[in-house]
Amino acid sequence: MPEEMNRIFSIDDVDITDLERIINIPEIQDMMNHFYELTHIGMAITDMNGNVLVATGWQDICTKFHRCHPETLRNCVESDTNITQNPVKGKYTIYKCKNNMWDIATPLFLGGKHVANLFTGQFFFEDEVPDYEFFREQARKYGFDEAEYLSAVDRVPRWSRAKVYTAMEFYTRLAGMINSLSYSNIHLQNMLSKQKEAEEEIQKARMQAELYLDLMGHDITNINMIVLGYLELARNTTQENREHVESLDKSSEVLQRSTRLIQNVRTLQKLQDIVVPTEPVDVCQVLQEIRQEYGSIPGKTVDLNLNGLKCCTVRANYLLNEVFANLVSNAIKHTRGPADIRIDLGIVEENGEKYCRVRVIDNGPGIPEDFKKKIFNRMLKGTDKAKGMGLGLYLVKSLVDSYHGKVWVEDRVPGDYTKGAKFVVILPLTIL
Repeated sequence: MPEEMNRIFSIDDVDITDLERIINIPEIQDMMNHFYELTHIGMAITDMNGNVLVATGWQDICTKFHRCHPETLRNCVESDTNITQNPVKGKYTIYKCKNNMWDIATPLFLGGKHVANLFTGQFFFEDEVPDYEFFREQARKYGFDEAEYLSAVDRVPRWSRAKVYTAMEFYTRLAGMINSLSYSNIHLQNMLSKQKEAEEEIQKARMQAELYLDLMGHDITNINMIVLGYLELARNTTQENREHVESLDKSSEVLQRSTRLIQNVRTLQKLQDIVVPTEPVDVCQVLQEIRQEYGSIPGKTVDLNLNGLKCCTVRANYLLNEVFANLVSNAIKHTRGPADIRIDLGIVEENGEKYCRVRVIDNGPGIPEDFKKKIFNRMLKGTDKAKGMGLGLYLVKSLVDSYHGKVWVEDRVPGDYTKGAKFVVILPLTIL
């Protein structure tokens, strides 16, 4: 395992004593069963407490004799313990156990910790002669049936030294693979756990933000509406004083901008949190509502030209109103003094497709050439001429993109941006 991974993730957070949750025991068991059928070489994996996790191909001399008598079992455990002392990663040790059988062990490491051992053995080398007198003495000492015990000795496999070394090369590599895969599982568990915690924190933060947005969107908007009502009353009672009327109109405009900002934030929240389904929407009706909403602002003229169209249908949703509301309110906001704003509707064709085209044209300060593409960027930090457009125009572009349309800005008078701006929106026409 690469050292940088060890630095990033810590195995100390994982209970390595519960190896059955870390190592895919059933899969390894199945693989080793097939390997035994092919090679007749048995193996076992035990944890640090001696519990057998995987086992295949064990010999009768061990399963029916040595591990059934408490004293010979003690010999097995003692031998297994001794052979696994001071293990070296990627190496194996071959030894003859106290019951006179050859065994081999290689350690399993996880993140630098020795957590288990892989054993193979219960064999004789083919170039050695088994010590039958030793086994007869074993039978007499521990009460084994001598004939059956010696028959089990005869069934112990004889392996060449080359076969043993080849098998241990395989098992050593297997131990390394188990180490790598299991450690990856630990990393994955850690990451999933941390991801879950992060998602819970994000959800808490989102709920808190939504609470603030609800407060801003409902309570503050209501307060703005009440103040606007009082300003209108005050304006009606001071018609003779032109300076007072202009001051009240400016105050009303500021409150309307505040309300529009709140509406934009809430709309962006909806776009990020949910997918609002589209349906056929009549652009003529939307523009008439915009004209009605903004057409009564003192000193700001908003004209609507439908060019004889009674219906212009596109696939959108109720948020389409926000597109044109932002374009018109921006024109009003950025035009000093009297404003002449025109909304123009038409149908155009582009690449064989028909589109509903809406142009919002004003006589304000215009948009410099180097800002024409930037103004739809949320992170815009412009001059005074572009300042404040960022959120509203970012919302406009986000909505138009979601309707598979386009939006851009041109000069009202081609080549002279100072004469005003012309915002153009095209949306695919829907034939009902």
